Amino acid sequence: MPIEKPVIHYPLAVDWRPPSSIQYRVKGSNDKKDPKRDTWISVARQHNLDVKQLIWFNFQTEDPDEVNWYLGRNVGCNLATLDGRNWMFSDSADPGIIYLPIDRVDFEPEVVTGRKTISPLALEFEGPSSPLDTIGKIFDGIQMIDLATTIAGTAAGEAVLLGVGIVTTVLGPWILLGGLAEGALNELREKEILEGLSLGIVLTADGRSVKYIEANGYLKKEPVYNRDYPQYGRQLQGIYNQSLKAGIIHGRQFNTVAKKNLWKFIGAQLNNWARIEYSGSDSNWGPRKWKNWYGLCAKILAKKITLN
Repeated sequence: MPIEKPVIHYPLAVDWRPPSSIQYRVKGSNDKKDPKRDTWISVARQHNLDVKQLIWFNFQTEDPDEVNWYLGRNVGCNLATLDGRNWMFSDSADPGIIYLPIDRVDFEPEVVTGRKTISPLALEFEGPSSPLDTIGKIFDGIQMIDLATTIAGTAAGEAVLLGVGIVTTVLGPWILLGGLAEGALNELREKEILEGLSLGIVLTADGRSVKYIEANGYLKKEPVYNRDYPQYGRQLQGIYNQSLKAGIIHGRQFNTVAKKNLWKFIGAQLNNWARIEYSGSDSNWGPRKWKNWYGLCAKILAKKITLN
């Protein structure tokens, strides 16, 4: 049993969430030697954080035994290290959630003064080249949707108005926790999330306004029809629209450098047919060609987004 020491004076609540934070779902198999397992070090490195600061941010303590206590009680860790002294991150942890700060941002020189970039996708593209093309980093779509709410609440001008009374829905635990009980239905939900999120990003990063997005049919104003699940049409419609809205918020975070790198990345993934079809000036493109183009770009970007 890992060594734990309960916090006696003013312990954090079981469901305590640090201010200005986003959720991170820890990962790792039940194989204690799993080389791909999340650790405090790997999570901190992945998000350019200091390890000690990340632990303090989550539990307000540096005492290893108190950290173990919080890992067991708050994070629900249930897999011990080989020596049995500490808890490890794993897929079986319930709820398995730690938190990442969003008030720490490393700005590139090209970022517009006074603009706070929070979107991890926008930040990733702000380097001198396209990092995603070389390191193959994958982003958590659910975390991006969750983060969009924070961006809209903290960054001036990020509010998104899509129509009046449009159908949206909260993305529930059936997808947040990777629920597999409804496999085929969850595949449809996943499709709507990825399509809406990636379309919102590429459209907005290309300078398209909310008015353009709505006027050109990117907002789903009718339930999504599926022969096998007709009763879920309105839910699927809401999931898509909510994801589209989140994508727009992330797309607005792209600065000039990030936009350039985004299109450089997408261009590198085009096949020969697409390179010919979409070469030359776009001044004579009609609505259908634009829609096909953005759909293609969104599918390329969606490959860099997963749902955990």
